[in-house]
Amino acid sequence: EGLAMFWHEADRISVFQGLTNERYIFNGKTGDIRGTFSKDDSQPAPAEYSDAVAIYPYDGEAYVIEDRKVTTTLPSVQSYTPSCFDPGSNLMAASCGPDDDKLRFRNACGYLMIRLYGEDKVSKIILRCNSELSISGPAVLSCHADGMPQIAMSPDGSDSITLDCGTGIELGKTPASATQFWFVLPPVCLIGGMTV
Repeated sequence: EGLAMFWHEADRISVFQGLTNERYIFNGKTGDIRGTFSKDDSQPAPAEYSDAVAIYPYDGEAYVIEDRKVTTTLPSVQSYTPSCFDPGSNLMAASCGPDDDKLRFRNACGYLMIRLYGEDKVSKIILRCNSELSISGPAVLSCHADGMPQIAMSPDGSDSITLDCGTGIELGKTPASATQFWFVLPPVCLIGGMTV
């Protein structure tokens, strides 16, 4: 509650009109809440506009498996971002039809924020699902223009996510100054809980 997401000038998305995965780049500035995208590769633009499905972030390996269903990957290693989640792990999807040229991106995942304090540095945090359900790896995103995207994790995925904190993050020293660590998680029922 009270949080908002914004576009970044380096953002890229995958757009599918038919089976072709086309890369588009955001034309706006960091901090914008809406904007336009332009093709950012050598593939020819479609002759005429048709139904489109888009996913964020751009995934060159993504492909359409059936109507409005696209394969993608939820990273098993996510990068620490101060007071936020890793933007490159935040799967979103949008779709539109021939009579609507607006892509309304919606989140496919949720977030878990852990607050830690003490005298140490943290170089990584591993979050593991105790029931061995896949919480990262291959996934299928389903997206319809009038609804929220749905994500189905592959059973071949991983039951863990590692938050990579680089050379180490200094923790806040007190509960009031605790450091936030954010994970992007698919909407799965963590039967049996989780281990950090």
